[in-house]
Amino acid sequence: MEAVASEVAIAISNARLYEQLEQKFKELDLLYELEQQLSSIYKLSDLLKNLLHGLIKHLQCETSALIFPENNQPRLLMVKKDPGFIQPEVSPTQLGFLESLSLADPDFDAAMLLQSINEMLGSQFSFLKVIPLQSGQERYRYALILVELSSADGKTYDVENSQILDMIGQKIIRAIELFSLRLQLFRQERLSAVGQMMGTIVHDLRSPINSINGFLELMTEPDATPEERQEYAQIMRTEIQSIMNMITEILDFSKGKTSILPRKNFCGGCSKAIPTAS
Repeated sequence: MEAVASEVAIAISNARLYEQLEQKFKELDLLYELEQQLSSIYKLSDLLKNLLHGLIKHLQCETSALIFPENNQPRLLMVKKDPGFIQPEVSPTQLGFLESLSLADPDFDAAMLLQSINEMLGSQFSFLKVIPLQSGQERYRYALILVELSSADGKTYDVENSQILDMIGQKIIRAIELFSLRLQLFRQERLSAVGQMMGTIVHDLRSPINSINGFLELMTEPDATPEERQEYAQIMRTEIQSIMNMITEILDFSKGKTSILPRKNFCGGCSKAIPTAS
């Protein structure tokens, strides 16, 4: 009997070790997949959605969510096991607590914060993970992972003792930092391109300005008729609008709102002789 009991104990121990090993392999697969996506996905929200989908698959939970800073505003992403990604109607103002959140605050209470979030969202999250962000974040020092565990099959994943949320938290930190650096580099490249083309831009702006100056001189001619003055005024209005359009395009390009630089504009109504601007 002792030999049989010993064999049973060894079998149980091996089964547990095998289950733990299988879990570790799943964690490694998830982390490897997320690492690949860091270099292939160029939109932060898309990457984080995929991360939440992976968290649901790995933890077998009902819902996962992330509250994080993006473009200097707090944002909420939420993914359900069914039907998938949803966009709760939550304003940045409602998520304003993220800015004042501090783990060093002696009054900080994770359970109370989780309860407040559940009341605000009408959700049933059962676990909250606070992720400290890099010091480069000026206003927001933390992000929050929220998990609603599933017990439909009678089993609950031991999130508390699992390291998967810590590892995913590190991926979130890397993703936010990486996308922030990409955005800074993108803006610097835009401004550099505008600076390098400043000579062309100034030349393009000077053409309609010279046109306006020339038609102003024509309007002051004593023999100019009212109809001619009206025509000159219309041409000048067109040239002023052309300048405003070019300035708008330059600003949009520097902010990354457009991928093209201003086009060169020519005066379409300049058939008359225009005096040379002194």
